[in-house]
Amino acid sequence: MALWAVLAMGLAVMWGRYGAATATTLLTIISGGAALAQLVTALRWRSAQDESSTSEQLDRAAEALAWEVRTQWEAEAGRRLLDEADGLSLRWETKSGSATGDLAELVSSYADAPRRLVVIGEPGSGKTGLNVLLTLELLRRPSPPRTPVLLQISSWNPSEDFHAWLIRSVLEFYPFLGNEARFGATAVRDLLAQHRILPVLDGLDEMAEDRRAVALRAIGLDRRSGEPLVLTSRTAEFEETGIVRDALVVKLLPLTADTAAEYFSTSLRVRDSIVGIRSWPGSPRRTADRSPRHCAPR
Repeated sequence: MALWAVLAMGLAVMWGRYGAATATTLLTIISGGAALAQLVTALRWRSAQDESSTSEQLDRAAEALAWEVRTQWEAEAGRRLLDEADGLSLRWETKSGSATGDLAELVSSYADAPRRLVVIGEPGSGKTGLNVLLTLELLRRPSPPRTPVLLQISSWNPSEDFHAWLIRSVLEFYPFLGNEARFGATAVRDLLAQHRILPVLDGLDEMAEDRRAVALRAIGLDRRSGEPLVLTSRTAEFEETGIVRDALVVKLLPLTADTAAEYFSTSLRVRDSIVGIRSWPGSPRRTADRSPRHCAPR
């Protein structure tokens, strides 16, 4: 408004000093410049819209990503013997101890209602295995609304914007999504913005201590706070650092000797191990030996 007032005053001065013809010419030039500026702005907006991925391209990208992730982690689950280890009744409890359950219940309930979930536990307690099983369970459901993508959060420098890191990391692990001819120029960015990718972040404890606190604070204060994600960490490292806003925190419990023996009794290959397993001492020093990673038959 102030700009137009100044222009009006200028035209009035020009009119009085140089006459109507000169003032009219100047007014025409100004009007033409304003129209040109509006045209340039409109063209820039249209160009930006044209460069964005279309809904069809995003559907195609989501389908391709889901297929690739499922293929990748089904192979990894087989390598880790997670199909068998899933039979182990791993237990968990909320950090407050107000609720408890087994691994199947946790995976199923999260698949039904994704939210921010933090999984903590001791080394070898099954955190990474849970991530793999959760990923596969989500992808086995009909028309999954979100594709879980496992990423190593330890590779993130929190000085970088969290979502910028997510976009870059997804493209690094799944570079085919950068095919602009097939998926458009903004496929990963738009899939994240539309909540069609579920970040599953492993290895918070592998971050340097000074970065962990900054990372959790950045995630908690992020403008998209509350969007579903999964984060895993060793118990001590997470508790030293702080909390994640709006997150359910669950702790994986050590595998008991009786639970492991019951599982092994179903496998002829390891039936002879049962007597030895039942003699496990209750000392916390042996907790790592009771992890599903150590119990799964090789």
